[in-house]
Amino acid sequence: MYRNNRRMFDRFEVDFSADVKQSHAEQSNFAQCYDISAGGLGLLTEGKLTPEANMEIWLGIPDGHPPFRSLARVLWSKQVQENKWRSGLEFEKVDFMGVRRIFDTPGHKLP
Repeated sequence: MYRNNRRMFDRFEVDFSADVKQSHAEQSNFAQCYDISAGGLGLLTEGKLTPEANMEIWLGIPDGHPPFRSLARVLWSKQVQENKWRSGLEFEKVDFMGVRRIFDTPGHKLP
């Protein structure tokens, strides 16, 4: 768990696959979710996500249910390696019950 006094919600390290799609795009792209909170998530992608872009996200949570779907806005995106971008996204609406699924999966229990 990460702690940051400027954040409303604590972030938790995760390792989930994700599909992301800009609102106006027809095709989704693969991403890896590396951390999440009730307010947003961090993604690794092969290309830069456009700051302020609205995204549709599907997280592959290994809990036997369909992917967790949410809408989010890209806050920032920075290159960390060739063809690797790290981005921070903020959920459009906080879905506490949906995010709770993530924390209930084995290995991702709330402290």
